[in-house]
Amino acid sequence: MKLHRVYESADKIYLITEFINGSELISFPSSKITFTANDLKGFIYNMLLALNELQNHNIMHRDIKPQNIMLRDNKL
Repeated sequence: MKLHRVYESADKIYLITEFINGSELISFPSSKITFTANDLKGFIYNMLLALNELQNHNIMHRDIKPQNIMLRDNKL
């Protein structure tokens, strides 16, 4: 994801990023999609890699939830 601009106010920071054409993890209909153990293992591994990268840059994500996880397509 490309970061285009950053705007700061006294109490907020706004990040302007490129558009991600995908969907939120929470929006998947659970009855139509099945994941294997390997799918989930890979997904969790990638999430941990991303969080580690944030930590390496002294960034803390304070709102990790399915609504904030964007996927490029309908698979993990």
